[in-house]
Amino acid sequence: MEERKELKKKQDDILLENVTNEISINKESSIEELLIVLDVIINGSKIIENAKKVEELKSLFYLKLKEDIINSNEITKDKSTYEIDFKEKINLYKAKKKSIRDEILRDEKINLKIKTGLIDEIKDLIEKVDLNKETFDSIKIIQKKWRETGLVSIRERNNIWNLYNFNIERFYDCIKINRDFRNLDFKKNLEEKNKIYKLAENLLQEKSIKKMHSSLQDLHEKWKNTGPVSKENREIIWTNFQNISKKINKKQNDYFTKLKEQDKLKVESKNLICSKIHSLSKQITSHQKCHSLIKEVNELEKKWLKIGKINSLENKKCWKKLNEAKSLFNLSKNDFYKNKKIEIKTQIENKQKICEKAKILKSNTNWKETTIKFINLQKAWEKDKTQNSSKINDIWKEFRSHCNEFFNAKKLFFNKLDAEKIENLKSKQTILLEIKKLTIKDTTKNILNSFDEKWNTIGALPQGSKNLEFEFEKILLKLYNGIKIDNEELSQIKYKRKINSIRNNAKELIKEKEKIRDIITEKVKVIGQYENNKSFIVPTKKENPLLDLIEKNITNVANEINELKKKLQLLNSF
Repeated sequence: MEERKELKKKQDDILLENVTNEISINKESSIEELLIVLDVIINGSKIIENAKKVEELKSLFYLKLKEDIINSNEITKDKSTYEIDFKEKINLYKAKKKSIRDEILRDEKINLKIKTGLIDEIKDLIEKVDLNKETFDSIKIIQKKWRETGLVSIRERNNIWNLYNFNIERFYDCIKINRDFRNLDFKKNLEEKNKIYKLAENLLQEKSIKKMHSSLQDLHEKWKNTGPVSKENREIIWTNFQNISKKINKKQNDYFTKLKEQDKLKVESKNLICSKIHSLSKQITSHQKCHSLIKEVNELEKKWLKIGKINSLENKKCWKKLNEAKSLFNLSKNDFYKNKKIEIKTQIENKQKICEKAKILKSNTNWKETTIKFINLQKAWEKDKTQNSSKINDIWKEFRSHCNEFFNAKKLFFNKLDAEKIENLKSKQTILLEIKKLTIKDTTKNILNSFDEKWNTIGALPQGSKNLEFEFEKILLKLYNGIKIDNEELSQIKYKRKINSIRNNAKELIKEKEKIRDIITEKVKVIGQYENNKSFIVPTKKENPLLDLIEKNITNVANEINELKKKLQLLNSF
């Protein structure tokens, strides 16, 4: 019955081990897979042996959970459940491990008590006066019990073994009867130890260092539990076994030395990758660059993982450096997008203001000034480098629509104006032909005034038509001179023509008004000076030429002021 139970336990362990092997524990393992492996370990018989594997599972689980949280920016209900489940399983594992350790400690205490009792039994046999075959059989039973009894604590192991071996050797050294049985036992022990030696020799071919080390420990335990051999063989067989053990240990030490060197190179390679990830965190300057750097970081992480595992202490340090490097990169990435968001928000506000100004300006028909303002708005838009944003794109569409609306209206206006100018040119060309036909005999002031009025009522001409204006004015003034019109009136006609030429130019009209006002002001000052000069002349009954001259000058200046006022009145009529 006990054999069946033991067989069933071994079959379960093999099954659980297969499940564990099928689900590899690595960075790519899912949280669900890690939980399955932990279940397998908890339900297996190798609770203590899998302690390191459980710590590895724990590190991978929280690393995976942290990555999932970072990627999703929140802890979901499933993730929270996973963590609770994992903690419960870890606590169950710890409880099982403690229970097993407590059981081991209890067993070790019991085993120590049993082995101490066996040593006492050996001592009793040695103290017997009558040593015979029955006594020898008793020692064999004690040896069998010793081999069947489990281990004691490490602290007591060497001491209890040395005490046992000392008393066994003492027993065999003291025994003087049944030498045949003793020699036979020595022979069997020698055969057994030779087998152990051969097994140790074969271990040199074992590829697995872990298995080789474990097997050597088992062989040493068997050697200890195997009885003594004859004195002539004792030293030789032990020296041979020692030598082969040294070779195995050397092979093991060489392996770990090489492994240590490999670990050193792996650590250097992994730290170099971490440094590269560190440096990449400082290179995030644009969305495209950031996207490219994320791919590069992922590739570097894959490269880091491909380097493979190292000893547990350095492995933890390397994992810490990798996580720190990734965290720094993610922090830089988040800061970049946070600042980019603020930058885009500010730019949206600025672009919106520009768009609002364009919306207000688009209906303004002061084409020249408004055109300059629109050009400045477009420059302001281009100066602020546009970020990639759907909102900004929408504002740009609206801004462009306002610009197009204004410039299309301007184009339509000037196209229409150009058409009117062409018609005006034709009309003035007709008038010019008509006035060219006039002769002095046929001409009167009214006729000329009529021609001048018709000419002035026609709007602007296309560019390059100044010669037409000059030609008409030349003929008109020649005819006015021909009918002998007075100079004052002719001067008024000339000035009126001048004003007509700038009537559509508000700036020129204002400029002309200011000019005339300035001249009037100066003339008034001149009259004032003349009046002041008069006050210094003493009145007499006789004629005074100087006074007459001043009066004449005052009259002349006053007439000039009147003429200027007429011009100003004419200007105000436009």
